[in-house]
Amino acid sequence: MLSRTSIRPRRAFTLVELLVVIAIIGVMVGLLLPAVQAAREAARRMSCSNNLKQIGLALHNYHDTFNRLPSSGFQHAATPQEPGTWEASSKGSQLAKLLPYIEQQALYDAIPFSGAPLPLLDGGRPPGAAEWQAWVPSRAPGSFDFNGMMVERVWHVSVPTYICPSYSGMDRWQWSDPANAGHRALSNYAVSIGAQAMPSHNSTCNLFPGNLFGDGAAGHGNSRSGVNVSGMFGRGEWFPRFAEVKDGLSNTIAMGEILPHKGDHHWNGWMHFNSLWTATSAPINFPIVGIGEPGWDQSVNPRGLDNDAGFGCNGWRNWQTSQGFKSEHAGGAQFVFGDASVAFLSESIDYRVYQALGGRKDGIPAQIP
Repeated sequence: MLSRTSIRPRRAFTLVELLVVIAIIGVMVGLLLPAVQAAREAARRMSCSNNLKQIGLALHNYHDTFNRLPSSGFQHAATPQEPGTWEASSKGSQLAKLLPYIEQQALYDAIPFSGAPLPLLDGGRPPGAAEWQAWVPSRAPGSFDFNGMMVERVWHVSVPTYICPSYSGMDRWQWSDPANAGHRALSNYAVSIGAQAMPSHNSTCNLFPGNLFGDGAAGHGNSRSGVNVSGMFGRGEWFPRFAEVKDGLSNTIAMGEILPHKGDHHWNGWMHFNSLWTATSAPINFPIVGIGEPGWDQSVNPRGLDNDAGFGCNGWRNWQTSQGFKSEHAGGAQFVFGDASVAFLSESIDYRVYQALGGRKDGIPAQIP
């Protein structure tokens, strides 16, 4: 006879035990999530640093080719060779000139810097604005039909090297104006005009007038020569050379990070001639009320909105602080120096040291902290 084995019922989890397990898992996830987010941000920050490194090397390759650095394309005063000024003479930003050196030759070739009526232009437009009429064949978001071909504006093309992966904003803004008329692709990197004099818009801010060492007297870097420009770049047609960086390439900021939704010039994008000039006069990451942030009137097209009344130094177009270097990295921003090295500068950096790093010829000893 076979003996019977006793069958005992399986004991199930009680509700209390299940809740304890869920709570433990929740705590573990809560502890792990910040570490995962920190790791992701570290990867994004490294990618952002690599972008700046590529741009720094592109500056050196450009200088090797032309024996000078690229300039913004507009002129402050008319000349017999170029009678137009400002928009009429605009021929693209410094970043536009660097495109061939970051493997974007085809995009560069589509920009008619000379203003000549190339095939890829809208017909019947004034030749002075030819560079802004240029388009390239594309089916990217925002492309449109032009004579049976899908195209997008050159200024609408997002260049991955010019966007920091840590940036939470869009790579191109979508305004409420007619389709593709002003949807400029943005940049998170801008040239440094150094410790420059920075007059404020309508005197809305006077905390950081700049020109700390007297080497950047030209307001906003508006100079046809580098005599009164502090940094490695000016705002206009001055073509700087490495030989003019008297303080040493390794001790002088060439370019740094910006948040384009926090400046009424920066939002113009990587291609615009009047977009990228940025001073070290404002402290790093100075708080600005940017597009879409609390206090911003989103019902009005930003191009027609002052949006600085009541904001003072925190306004997006006061210039003295809005045209400063900013990032979404915690505690500071990344910069590429004249020797193509990249460094993270803390937002708590000594103000005088920061200004000395911004200037190329102030004679003030300064090293990267």
